Amino acid sequence: MKKVMPWSLALLLGAMFLSAAVVPLPELLKPVNLYVDDTQFYITEGTSIFIYSQKNHRLIKKFGKEGEGPEEFKILPQLPLILNVTTDHLVVNSLGKISHFTKSGEFIREEKVKGGFVFALLPLGDHLAGQGLTQENNVRFRSINIYDQQLNKIKEISKVEDNFQAPGQGIRVLHEAFVHQTIDDRLYTATERDFVIRVFSESGREQKPITLSYDLVPMTQKHRDDIVEFFETDPSTKAFAELLKPYRFPEAFPAVAFMFAADDQLYVMTWRREHDRNEFFVFEKNGTLVRRSTLPLKYRNAILPFPFAIHAGKFYQIIENEGTEEWELHVTPLD
Repeated sequence: MKKVMPWSLALLLGAMFLSAAVVPLPELLKPVNLYVDDTQFYITEGTSIFIYSQKNHRLIKKFGKEGEGPEEFKILPQLPLILNVTTDHLVVNSLGKISHFTKSGEFIREEKVKGGFVFALLPLGDHLAGQGLTQENNVRFRSINIYDQQLNKIKEISKVEDNFQAPGQGIRVLHEAFVHQTIDDRLYTATERDFVIRVFSESGREQKPITLSYDLVPMTQKHRDDIVEFFETDPSTKAFAELLKPYRFPEAFPAVAFMFAADDQLYVMTWRREHDRNEFFVFEKNGTLVRRSTLPLKYRNAILPFPFAIHAGKFYQIIENEGTEEWELHVTPLD
């Protein structure tokens, strides 16, 4: 007898397929980051920025190239363009400067970094929060800092030795987290092995931290092998992979992999992954845990997922179609 799918299951599967949208993006070759607001979505690729309409998914404008001019940017393989699309204009953080554009991509103004590296800048009330690289007595440090709008450093929040210092010394791989995020006038940092998120005010005053009792994900030999393969084959790292050796791995991944803000909530992604879904903890901006959730993230290598974003209750991810080798935007309502 021919088996018939239960009606309830058929309805469920039909609803799932109807609710997901797939948008082809033939203009893209190697997208890096994705950002979404109420009317548009923005994709970075090298030093180029693509602006698309949310309404019809058509390309509105592409701009940006390598250089130092008003619509030109400098990047490094591990320091790509970072956008902020949460205000009434577009803010672009590239190597050495912050550039301001209208949401249609017209240049407004720019501010140069006063010294050293400043990247991953995010709005923090009337200030900015970002990461810096400095060198003291031949030792390189990473730091999370608060800056004013002219990119003068106001306060250093956290400072650690960089994972890679010099050829022959090896690289420490994922021993602890080092990420930050902001919501309004609150700064959140994760710089430890355990699930500890420190919280700061706009002035840098420390608030009550967010902590969870959390079992770390063991780092298996397969994890190590996949990460080594990434270092030795990815275009961003393979040219200097030999200089990174020996690779120094921990027994377990740090609790926090990544943090991002969406819909006025803090999403904290862990390294726990089951059935092609990543674990997330969602917090109110005051630190109250809302829920534990999972998202169907697709990965482009052992460490990094394909570009993704959450906005207005929807999950967005750019995925390369293996059959056509073209890029697609997948839009799915959150659970």
